[in-house]
Amino acid sequence: MLTSEHILAPITTTQIEQASARIRGSVLRTPIVRLNIDSDMEIYLKLENLQPTGSFKVRGACNSIALAGPAAKSRGVYTCSAGNMAQALAWQARQNGIPCSAIVPDNAPETKLQAEPRSSRSPSTRSGRWPPPTDMAHWKVRFSFTLSVTKR
Repeated sequence: MLTSEHILAPITTTQIEQASARIRGSVLRTPIVRLNIDSDMEIYLKLENLQPTGSFKVRGACNSIALAGPAAKSRGVYTCSAGNMAQALAWQARQNGIPCSAIVPDNAPETKLQAEPRSSRSPSTRSGRWPPPTDMAHWKVRFSFTLSVTKR
């Protein structure tokens, strides 16, 4: 069993503000619009579908790459994703000239499989299933990647 000495802590307002500053200018500032429906409630929508990859995931990918040091960026990034995160990380990596690989299950939506190669310089590896953490560790060692952005 893999263990970690890192304990998850709540994200602070300061950390959110720092992440916002890191990604400013690299992702689209999407509008917030009021949903016009016949209701007593006011409902607002954040139009993240307007991001280059059609998802908010581009924000996290951008922040992760911004946090990586020069050595990590030169080695590349990878993710394990069935779609939106793979597209987002591949798009951000391409914008920054960073190699990117994705472990993608065979049952990922065909639209995602077709879109991802247009986002990246590096091919995806189809795993047929989600790899267990030990397989992810194998990939990390095999390709000397130091930045991992995962989605399950």
